[in-house]
Amino acid sequence: MFGQQTHPQILGPSTIPSTMFGIHQGGMAGCDGPPYDYAFSDVGAMTLRTWYSCHIYWAGMNPSDGVFDFAKLDTLLAAAKTAGMADVYLQLGNTPAWISQNPNDTNCDEANGFCQPPSDIDPNGAGTDLAWRTFIQALALHVTDPVYLETHAAVPYWEIWDEIYRSDTLSNYVCATTSCAYRGTFAQILRMTQDMRCILKGIADEPITGLNKTCGTAGYGQIGLDKTAKTMATDAETYPPSASAVFENFLRCDQAPPAGSMCTWSPRNPLGSNATDMIVLHIYTGQAIYPERFIFSISQFRGMLSAADQRKPMISGEGSWAKNDNQTDPNLSAGFVPRYYLTLWMSGITRAYWYAWPGSGTGGVGGLWSPTPIKFGQGGQHLSCEHFDSKTNGYWCTGATAYAQTVKWLSGANVVGWTCPPGGCGVHRVYLGVYTFDISDGSGYQGEIAWDNTQKAPCRNHQCGKTPYTAPSYTTQWRDLRGRIHKGKPTRIGAEPILAENFSRSTLVH
Repeated sequence: MFGQQTHPQILGPSTIPSTMFGIHQGGMAGCDGPPYDYAFSDVGAMTLRTWYSCHIYWAGMNPSDGVFDFAKLDTLLAAAKTAGMADVYLQLGNTPAWISQNPNDTNCDEANGFCQPPSDIDPNGAGTDLAWRTFIQALALHVTDPVYLETHAAVPYWEIWDEIYRSDTLSNYVCATTSCAYRGTFAQILRMTQDMRCILKGIADEPITGLNKTCGTAGYGQIGLDKTAKTMATDAETYPPSASAVFENFLRCDQAPPAGSMCTWSPRNPLGSNATDMIVLHIYTGQAIYPERFIFSISQFRGMLSAADQRKPMISGEGSWAKNDNQTDPNLSAGFVPRYYLTLWMSGITRAYWYAWPGSGTGGVGGLWSPTPIKFGQGGQHLSCEHFDSKTNGYWCTGATAYAQTVKWLSGANVVGWTCPPGGCGVHRVYLGVYTFDISDGSGYQGEIAWDNTQKAPCRNHQCGKTPYTAPSYTTQWRDLRGRIHKGKPTRIGAEPILAENFSRSTLVH
């Protein structure tokens, strides 16, 4: 059909888990003050990443030596549990001023000194790392308590630092132009990763390289507090190349790390890789409106990894269309959402955290919800957020409606296969044309999601586009991204995916 390339290989599990659909909350009532006291997301996401939500990072939860404040974390994890979320991905980072190597550094993200390593770790990774270890131990004891977990979401994923590639010590990034996220050495971030991993997983023979000891011989107070935890130091981007190079250097030190960055391991002794359970990418389209281009860029990034790292789960820790002013039409914004998730699945991504739920407005990123109504075009607005939602006392944007439908279409569905334009599916840079994505389940349900990303006209007509489309023979009805069911077979498609199916799958029944 359409001269497409069939791609039956399933890179991820054959069934799409509900945890494929993650989200960033941003501000929240009970832990962020006005004007950021928003209601918790109700868009259908099943997992949450915490970065900057409720000031949940090291500096926010450990304001002084030996003092820990987990109250805001408790509020967020309780809200996630109430919302039925399966788990939470905890993003740490930001060194507290009291232990920062340079608390007056004005080139750091968010606050002075945040991007500096702790002063009790030497550049080569030696030192006690006592402040970080004490914090991680207290935090792990808090969130793994069985009684606590009865009312709070579990935290199985632990990442130390956000975007360390924004660094003038690990790359040629210029912190004076755009503030840095990290200004330490590779050895220091490795030490923090190994220490956290030891406290959580307690694998006795794993190294604590900076001490020339192992987890079992380092003499740490409590280890193995959550043996099932997944640990990551940081994340990568597929572009620019310098970002992926920093990530690869952390794993194996094989991309010409800068002098003085203390990247002393190698592909033969990949210390960073050995401390990494999952590969995390941040995946934004920026000014481009085509998420399908990720199929090629992610395949190229995957090819850079070692065979061992290629076998690890790969997730998108955050991503979306990036700044809202990249958007030109609210309906195309809606179409972007399922295309984003579908193409990430085609690329082997098994979780994807949308950034961000309350990111509406002219300066926002990936906005799905607004506390006040937004009309496209008025006051320079690039989104339409006009569907009032009584649960959150705010307004869903068109992307939120599409997100909810995407979850219903795909969560728990078996993936049969997909097709891409000729030369697509990651083989070449080609990504323009017609795509189909076929699903089923054990009840006899069959469905095909189809779209043509060369179409820029939104779904304002009954058939949602102008490209001729032959629906599968089993089709008796089709769905659009507003949740409407249309009887019969669709005959045209456009930039907004539609779902042709033989009957209503149980998760789709309203």
